[in-house]
Formats: sequence, structure tokens, C-alpha cells
Amino acid sequence: WLCRAGVTRLFVSHRWLRGSNEPPHPDGEDNPKYTLLIEALDRMQEEGWLSRDDADIVLWVDYCCVDQDSENPAAELNDRMAQIIGLCDALVTPVFDADFASWSGNLTTGQILELGHPLLSYGAESWQEYGKRGWCRLEMFFGANIPFSAEQRGRVLGGSLRDCVEQEGRRPHLLYGSRESSREELPI
Repeated sequence: WLCRAGVTRLFVSHRWLRGSNEPPHPDGEDNPKYTLLIEALDRMQEEGWLSRDDADIVLWVDYCCVDQDSENPAAELNDRMAQIIGLCDALVTPVFDADFASWSGNLTTGQILELGHPLLSYGAESWQEYGKRGWCRLEMFFGANIPFSAEQRGRVLGGSLRDCVEQEGRRPHLLYGSRESSREELPI
């Protein structure tokens, strides 16, 4: 089913919120990142970026797809991360930020993007921390640099997201944070 025609494969690239806890967990209390991820998917479906049929969307999430009980869960990814991301159509990062108003104020998405690359201009503290982490940077690098196969390019993404893929020639990395949620906006 993963390889059937019409399936959109999304790689969820994120920083664990409770990574130093025992046991570690990728989300916070009340699952704010999960909530953001579901909202982002819903908005992308409403906009026509993704199929409206949930059965046509597959998520790759490290916590669910890597054996967390193994001696070294990261070892499973050492040789396979490039292959996994290469199979995906886009990367999605949920960015929980309870204090988004302190950096975004009344800035529109366009104004944030005019400030420069989102890695630098998106001011959420958790996004800035994400950008400093080795695994996260590696995921971003692979997402931006592993080419689409001929069959993948623009195959399942729709609307302006497909236009972006055709213009840029690489898989998109979409951010959806507390700011976008509060404004009922699409991912950046």
C-alpha cells in the first residue's frame, strides 16, 4: 500500500520535546505537536495540496517507525535515512511555540519569508533549537538535496504546493507552528 499510485508520503521531521525525560517522548503534555500535525494535514487537504482521502496519506514518524526499545534506536537510521527521505514527497515539521506572539507580532507569512530563509527568519525558539540539532539538520539536508525520482515529481501534491515543487525542483519542507494554527493559516 505504501507504493501504490496516488499515495503521498510525508516525512515528519521534528525535535523531541521531552527527549531528556525518562522515558523520552517526542511530544509534550496534551500532545501539542500531534495536534499541530493533524491541523496541518487538514489544512493542506482543504487547500488541495494533499488528497482529501486520509487513506492516501502515509506519515513516517521516527517515534512510530523506529524501534524505540532497541539498544540504539538511532543506529537503524544511520544507513537508511537518505533512502527513507528519498521516498517521501515532502517533509513536515510541527513547531510548538507557546510564546509565538513575542517574535511574530503582527507579521504576515509573507513578511516573515521576506526576512530570509525560514531557518533564520522563523523565530520560534523550538524551531531555532531544531535548526541546531544534527539529526534535524541532516533531515533538512537530505530533503533539499536528494532528487525526486521521475515518477515522484509533482505526482501526488496538488495546487500551489505542486507549483512550488515544479519551480524549485525539490521536495518541500513545510513548517506548521502554533503561530499558523492560531491564525488558521496554511503551513509555511
